[in-house]
Amino acid sequence: MAAKGGGHHPAGDLLKGLVPVLLARFAFGVTDYGWLILIGMAAFLGHLYPVYYGFKGGKGVATAIGVFLGVNVWGGLAFVATGC
Repeated sequence: MAAKGGGHHPAGDLLKGLVPVLLARFAFGVTDYGWLILIGMAAFLGHLYPVYYGFKGGKGVATAIGVFLGVNVWGGLAFVATGC
């Protein structure tokens, strides 16, 4: 997924936020929105400040969209539709 120069495809960043929330929700049965948001925030902050890159990461827009879609599909779609 990495291009020349270390760039990433936005779909990979979106999945970086979506997958942890969906795993928590469906594989581990987490239903409390507070926990889902905390899990999503961990993924988001891990994208912004990755340890292995000296705490210098991306902007996090696509990752945030993935988190919003994972927590609440309609809320995530509304976020995208309004231009985030």
